[in-house]
Amino acid sequence: MSPDEYAAERVGGEPPRVTLPAVRVVAVALGVLLLGYMFLGRGFAHVGLPPLYIGEVVLAICIVATGYAFRRNGVRVPASRILWLLLGLMALGAIRTVPDIGQYGFDALRDATLWGYAVFAVMVFVLADRDLVLRAFRLYGWVVPVFALWLPISYSLFSRLSGDIDPNAQGTSVPLFFFKGGDMAVHMVGAIASLVLSAAAVRSSLSILMSVIIGLPLVWTALVAGAANRGGLLTLILGLAAVVILAPRSRNWIPLLLATALLAVGLTIQGAVDDSGAPAPGATASPAPTGVGRPGAPPTHEPDSSPSGRPGASPSSSSDATAAPAGPAPTESTRATSTPVAATPTPDPSGVLRVQVENPSFELGPSDGSLEGWRPYGVGTYRVIAEGGHAGPRFAEVDNTGGAYQATLTSSRFAFTTGPDIDVSLWAKAIRGRPIVEIYVNWYDGTGDRISSDFLQGLATEGERDWQQVWGAFTAPADTATAEILLWEANGNAAIGIDDVTAKAGEFTPEPPPPPIPEGRPATLQQLVDNILSVLGSSSDAGLEGTKQFRLAWWGTIVDYTVFGDYFWTGKGFGVNLADVDGFQSTPDHSLRAPHNSHMTVLARMGVPGFALWLVLQAAFGIGLLRTILANRRAGDLALAAVGGWLLAYWVAMMLDTSFDPYLEGPQGGIWFWTVFGLGLVVMRLTPRRRTT
Repeated sequence: MSPDEYAAERVGGEPPRVTLPAVRVVAVALGVLLLGYMFLGRGFAHVGLPPLYIGEVVLAICIVATGYAFRRNGVRVPASRILWLLLGLMALGAIRTVPDIGQYGFDALRDATLWGYAVFAVMVFVLADRDLVLRAFRLYGWVVPVFALWLPISYSLFSRLSGDIDPNAQGTSVPLFFFKGGDMAVHMVGAIASLVLSAAAVRSSLSILMSVIIGLPLVWTALVAGAANRGGLLTLILGLAAVVILAPRSRNWIPLLLATALLAVGLTIQGAVDDSGAPAPGATASPAPTGVGRPGAPPTHEPDSSPSGRPGASPSSSSDATAAPAGPAPTESTRATSTPVAATPTPDPSGVLRVQVENPSFELGPSDGSLEGWRPYGVGTYRVIAEGGHAGPRFAEVDNTGGAYQATLTSSRFAFTTGPDIDVSLWAKAIRGRPIVEIYVNWYDGTGDRISSDFLQGLATEGERDWQQVWGAFTAPADTATAEILLWEANGNAAIGIDDVTAKAGEFTPEPPPPPIPEGRPATLQQLVDNILSVLGSSSDAGLEGTKQFRLAWWGTIVDYTVFGDYFWTGKGFGVNLADVDGFQSTPDHSLRAPHNSHMTVLARMGVPGFALWLVLQAAFGIGLLRTILANRRAGDLALAAVGGWLLAYWVAMMLDTSFDPYLEGPQGGIWFWTVFGLGLVVMRLTPRRRTT
């Protein structure tokens, strides 16, 4: 749009709207809120006092300011077709929410944020003009270098503070620095789109060098996010594919490609160094190689699986980590003694069967040396401490110098048959930091092939130096012949003491729990490969496959009771816990509420009509914004075309991430999404019209 056309778009040639006090209030308040969510994630969303958090406070401020600008300053804009579709969605959402408030109370309002945060899109559409949109885009460009350098710092801080997280409920101990792979993947796509689309073509060596410095932490964090979260991986791949299609200057990819090459070389060198320092297979060396998990085949003493889901083992369960499972708590009378490996379970006076675990109290072997009967693997050091054990003098120390799930101890295999449950207990204490221990069991059939790896229980020590007990039970799967116990240090950068590991066979749990939805996975190249294979088809990682099948089963159930069932027209409404009523609850505190796919949540809560309106709205927005970008390029308005491309890349990334995560249902994602949506509507409003002769 030319300056003359832009002036004509204003009523009476009014000055830029940013000069209006009400618009300034909205711009500043919303800008600070979005930057807080971008840099701090969910941690920033918890700033405030329940039930009023910073997002709700800013929403109230913006509504008042918008009303003032509309009434006192005479701000007016022509409505668009897409805006009418949006208002229709909001009206339908209100119709399905208001009747349920009396029954579900605050839960109904919380679930309604899926459509309620669209108020931000309406306000942005009403208040923003060309000048404000371009100013916001320039400001974002200045933020990107700071954000890129912040990403590794954020990841490190989150790893250290994650012991206090309850990832499911607001108002609990949530660190201010919260790194979530999927959320950060969205902002990395936006940051890269800004670098590629907005800047002049890089030419000088200095500009290339500065861009490489910015690109290195972005590429590194992309690896971390892609390994930790399949949704984040797909968001990065397809979001960046959209940027490639939109990029008018291919030269601007050069610094990012150089940064990728440098990181690949660094990881290759690190992997070679780690492999050269690894102990030979079967060795019982004390110090393990330091550094992050390396790609390629591990040594033979590595545990056969990594944790994939842990409903009761997250740091949030530290307050009840020692709560007993179904069945009696272990007693001293049932504690196993050091006996040969793979011995047949024997009855004790209480009527249960003791499973003989080799060296359960770590009394065998040289002091301050190797752990006889146990296979260590990972980063840090593993040793026997001579004094200070729980029952006897000695205990095992696992000092994890890496990240979460980078250090583990695996017992020797012991005989265990299908039918009974296994109950494993141990005592643990913190030695350094705030370690978390998680208990898993690997099951094997008669040929030695692994059947599955299952989580039993976890204990967050909270840094306590006194011994604490934790135990958990699980039912042996069919065809089980042998088993082994895995003890993971699950927090990272911490040292934990472990003693008196015992196992019993009996009936301790009535039925196996439903498959859990994991919060994250180790950030390694191998995990990245597993995630890619799982997205494209199947993966050898049983946890990834189990999670995928769990979600597909739930989504299929939603389709059955809406498209082919009784909830076709209305859905189940807002406020009801979908996980409970659909039969897919996998958390003890019933904190899981939706199927980790916002599109399926719309279908479940608003029925087929609401889902159809949702699809039409999003398709109209995406197609309309793409047409706007092309029209602006034809008109020579490259600045507005760059803004449109940036917004479209953000929208694509958000739509992908919310297909694997409830991204739109939280303020850190929902407010960002609807703000981008509103800015996109403004850019479409400014689109030059074709002149006819």
